[in-house]
Amino acid sequence: MEAAQDTFISSTFWTERIGFTAALATIKKMEEQNVPEKLIYYGNLINKGWSELAQKHGLKIHISDIPPLTHIIFNGENPLALQTLYTQEMLIRGFLIGSAVYTSYAYTEEIIESFFESTDKCFAIIAMALRNGSVFSSLKGDVIYVGFKRLT
Repeated sequence: MEAAQDTFISSTFWTERIGFTAALATIKKMEEQNVPEKLIYYGNLINKGWSELAQKHGLKIHISDIPPLTHIIFNGENPLALQTLYTQEMLIRGFLIGSAVYTSYAYTEEIIESFFESTDKCFAIIAMALRNGSVFSSLKGDVIYVGFKRLT
């Protein structure tokens, strides 16, 4: 074994086959479980839930992109502050969310239902903050910003 420490063996991918094996296993599971269909299903559920809850609370939102990669945008004055408030309040409830949801095969109906229950509470807070003019004072940090820029 000690002699192997002084040798150098080179080949394509350094004789590592785990990546190829994992890729094949992933493709096989995706085909057997029809993963794309499930991701689309969950995305459509989230879109429907966002729409219904926004209507319930009188919020104006826009939903965009494909169902498995769905985005929510708050319309109206200070949309980034509203997005920040949504993110803040969802995080308090155990969901890390920005403006996008990348659906996952690991989702369940229970997870989606819990997401809706939390979103319902968050949308109620956002609607109240809009009525009271307290969106900015409801934030515990800075408003998010979009786009990439060089850090200096």
